[in-house]
Amino acid sequence: MSGARSAFAELDTGVHGAVRFGDGSTMGIEGRGTVLFKCKTGEHQKLTGVYHIPRLQANIISLGQLEEEKFKIVLEDGALKIWDPWHRLVAVVRRGANRLYVLNANVDKPVCLAARGEEASWRWHARYGQLGFQGLQKLSKGEMVRGLPRIEQVDQVCDGCLVGKQRRLPFPAASKFRAARQLELVHADLCGPVTPPTPGGKKLFLLAIDDMSRYMWLVLLAMKDEAATAIIHLQSRAEAEVGRKLGTLRTDRGGEFTARAFGEYCAGQGIQRHLTAPYTPQQNGVVERRNQTVLGMARCMLKAMNVPGRFWGEAVTMAVFVLNRAPTKALQNMTPYEAWYGHKPDVHFFRIFGCVAHVKVAGVHLRKLDDRSTPMVLIGYEPGTKAYRLYNPATDRVHVSRDVVFEEGRAWNWEEDGAGSSAGGDSDPFVVEYTYTPGVPGATPEAEPVPRAASRTPGATSSGQGTGRSTTPSSSSSSVRSGATPSVSAGMGAPLKKEEDSTRAPATPTGVEFVSPPSCGVDLDNDHDDGAPLRFRKLDDILANSDPVEQQELMMAVGDGEPANFEEARREQSWIKAMREEMTSIEQNSTWKLVDLPRGHKPIGLKWVFKLKRDEAGKVVKHKARLVAKGYVQQQGIDFDEVFAPVARMESVRMLLAAAAQEGWYVHHMDVKSAFLNGELKEEVYVQQPPGFVAAGHEAKVLKLNKALYGLRQAPRAWNVKLDSSLQDMGFTRCVSEHGMYTRGVGETRVVVGVYVDDLIITGSNPAGVEAFKEEMQQVFRMSDLGLLSFYLGIEVKQGTNSITLGRLHMQGNCLRRQG
Repeated sequence: MSGARSAFAELDTGVHGAVRFGDGSTMGIEGRGTVLFKCKTGEHQKLTGVYHIPRLQANIISLGQLEEEKFKIVLEDGALKIWDPWHRLVAVVRRGANRLYVLNANVDKPVCLAARGEEASWRWHARYGQLGFQGLQKLSKGEMVRGLPRIEQVDQVCDGCLVGKQRRLPFPAASKFRAARQLELVHADLCGPVTPPTPGGKKLFLLAIDDMSRYMWLVLLAMKDEAATAIIHLQSRAEAEVGRKLGTLRTDRGGEFTARAFGEYCAGQGIQRHLTAPYTPQQNGVVERRNQTVLGMARCMLKAMNVPGRFWGEAVTMAVFVLNRAPTKALQNMTPYEAWYGHKPDVHFFRIFGCVAHVKVAGVHLRKLDDRSTPMVLIGYEPGTKAYRLYNPATDRVHVSRDVVFEEGRAWNWEEDGAGSSAGGDSDPFVVEYTYTPGVPGATPEAEPVPRAASRTPGATSSGQGTGRSTTPSSSSSSVRSGATPSVSAGMGAPLKKEEDSTRAPATPTGVEFVSPPSCGVDLDNDHDDGAPLRFRKLDDILANSDPVEQQELMMAVGDGEPANFEEARREQSWIKAMREEMTSIEQNSTWKLVDLPRGHKPIGLKWVFKLKRDEAGKVVKHKARLVAKGYVQQQGIDFDEVFAPVARMESVRMLLAAAAQEGWYVHHMDVKSAFLNGELKEEVYVQQPPGFVAAGHEAKVLKLNKALYGLRQAPRAWNVKLDSSLQDMGFTRCVSEHGMYTRGVGETRVVVGVYVDDLIITGSNPAGVEAFKEEMQQVFRMSDLGLLSFYLGIEVKQGTNSITLGRLHMQGNCLRRQG
């Protein structure tokens, strides 16, 4: 930890906290970053995770943190000796008179790559995607590639390396098994989704690695369901190159890898499947570590030349191309390319990613004074051709050419061109969205390939568990108008037949009777184990030991006048009207379109939820019908990724009301109509047609969602992202400690907004400013202006001239009514 801001080569000021010292005093943390030290040889040593504490008068280095970073520390003979992870002596510190070890270190800054780009060593450092100088020296001294000059530069850090190479929690150091032949074992993993998408709409990439040679293949994907097809294509290509069949494929348990169709294909090809244990990515550590390396190199290449983040697909593709021609600890004195193809690769044609390139204009109708070249940007090497891939920002087109003159020390001015709003700045050029689950100590290591004769059935896991039921329904080939909206079917749909009630007999406590599953489809939640058999118990068995008094109280509590299902609601015109209003709102919002169900997808069911809206006196003011998706059947990683959406805490709401009462401000209340329908979906989601509103003549079709529906696991987050961006576009700033609170303006123009899902409470010093905000919101969303706040989250609010009173008489009255 350090108190000197100038000592940091890179600092994240978004990290806050406090440190408690031995005397009980505390100091605030104002950031966390990296400090570079320059050794006597000129090399750089890097300390990461250093806290910036402005009040700290001395710099303190944690020996425990150094040990975690694989440094070796020895205290002997009155001296502290430190060796780096490569067993090189870094520092010798003598013990002081007060038994402290004071290190006089030379703090340095990262090397500016643009300023040193003319030197051969730094130029090849950039051409190799910011590969470390130790790796470059290993390549040149070992003559592992052709066309690389002698590299003598000491190991230093450039500005691109510092901001681009981020580290995750460590994976296992090495596996206990190593393949002896090509394609004996292949590791594969899917990374993403990545934002922003590429110009071609790709959001993910598939990385596959041959275990013996460590040779890599990368395929950009738009959807996860394309992964199986990509693996099949890679298999055909690899088998043709080496003349050997793929033996074992190791992946995680993502739905894209455990689909029944893909399992059947692997079984037919004689491919063994190794699946990692749940929440244990370390068992596929080879590809997990390589994912980290590829992303780090891609960030470095984009950052070094200020290339916009939407070109991440070209960056990761070039990173894999370079890493196949770079040294790796898994191989001795050869590159993955040589281990795979049997000969040394050529690298003389390498150029710096993102540099300016002048491309020869080829044409037969050129006039004498026409330009003979066009400036473009290098974005990679064209596969299967001895040529470069170049992007023309003026025409937004990619060209392939071999007649190119490079300016490797010059980057394109994306801001002046207007083609790269995401370039530059301190933020990452692209964001990879994933959830990392730390491993459990003592987790099972990677298993060796089992004999080919022990091939499992499609979709089976290593522990004998299968994927269970099929999720591939049949689809119709007939076409339908895009955007067609189902109309109300005649009779509002037919009710399902219900079994006749029978006399209940008490169940014996010693045995439980299981019955056959119902004939209709059963929706299972995400926690269901697909490999376990489905067993259904009688309701009598479940309630046999319940207290009769508790059952009676439960039955008295549910009689609140709200229908329990669609069949009960269809008998009253008020509920029919409410359902039609909901369908109209959904149709006007372009929430879905009627399509045939694609092969490999399973539609999510829909149901109606009914609610009576009451005022503070308990009087019914509105019949509300909400169409809700059965989101509990969705699987994370396939149907959705992120679900968290912040809301204002009750403590924050009380504080807002207290501040308004103190200042004499009035608090207003607004409600967003069908708020979740405004959230835009990133995933491909299909749902069944709603009960009672099945399109006549298209009963077999499903609805593809363009926007979110209530009940979807990702719906709250999609709506919150939409609302947050809209408020920020209006000039509001989100509170850093309470993400459900927004403010705009200061003094007489101050407006404060509290958000709880679709309820907004608004207050401010100027009533005109509050009304102006209401008008802005009504232009963006369909809003209900509820006037002054009187009832919020079950709390009655009474506003006076200089006071605000809160109460819960309404809730207490409801409890008394329900209890009779």
